[in-house]
Amino acid sequence: MTKPGHSSWLVARALYLPDQDDPVPALRDGLLLRSGVIVAGSALLALALAWTVARPVARAGRVATAVADGDLAARIPVRGNDALAVMSDAINAMADRLTGQIADLERANEAQRRFVSDVAHELRTPTAALLASAEALDNPATRGEAATLVAPQLRRLAGLTEDLLEISRMDAGHAAVALDRVDVVDLVAEVIADTDIGYHGPAELMVTTDPVRLQTILRNLTANAIQHGAPPVTVTLGREGAAVAIDVHDGGPGVPTELRDRVFDRFVRGDESRHGSSSGLGLAIAAENARLLGGTLALAADGSTFRLTLPLPGEATA
Repeated sequence: MTKPGHSSWLVARALYLPDQDDPVPALRDGLLLRSGVIVAGSALLALALAWTVARPVARAGRVATAVADGDLAARIPVRGNDALAVMSDAINAMADRLTGQIADLERANEAQRRFVSDVAHELRTPTAALLASAEALDNPATRGEAATLVAPQLRRLAGLTEDLLEISRMDAGHAAVALDRVDVVDLVAEVIADTDIGYHGPAELMVTTDPVRLQTILRNLTANAIQHGAPPVTVTLGREGAAVAIDVHDGGPGVPTELRDRVFDRFVRGDESRHGSSSGLGLAIAAENARLLGGTLALAADGSTFRLTLPLPGEATA
């Protein structure tokens, strides 16, 4: 609003602008070019990263397929210490465990086949002898001689059956251990009673163990020394650090050198012509019983001394 007595003025100023090119197209073209470069670079980078991740995954798939097809030596090369290297290590460890389990199964199957074959071989001898004796019993001329052969073969068959049952219980993990506080000297005295076996050791030595299984070990060791060794046979008892050691020694030449590494295997016998009623399971059962009692059973370097080591009370548990 104009106050009375005052006049209004309008001032207009004109500026001359020379003709210039429109900057918008150039700016647009630059933005498009830069955007295209950025998109192309991002795509290439994404492809490179995807290939870096996908290549180890594809390699892992090929290794898994190779292992499944039977190539147990196939492994993924591990480079660096990033997440992909950790994944490769994990896959290789899984392949190692799988390979170990397959190897264990193959060994178990082979041992099972060998065990069945050995059992069939062992049963064949007493069974054939019993059949021959049974046929001879029908003939009055041979009845007396055949009757004397039946009892030994039946005892051998019964002993083999008991050993096989004990082995099967151990393999199945059903072998029970009944611990008790016993005097080892008394157990040794019961085992060597009515024999020419000598004893060296203390008058008393208490230990917590399964007396039945300990006696089984001692009977197997002394019977092995008497049957396959030579006099004198001695049992030596004493302490060895935190354990009690029982040595069974005979005066013979010892276990043949070629058998010492597998003397505790099943159905292993030194002299096949002298094994008599032995089934070759005694030392295997003794070694397994020693393990059940928390101890060890080993053959000394001389080849004629077997050492049983058992933990003392308070030092170890079965």
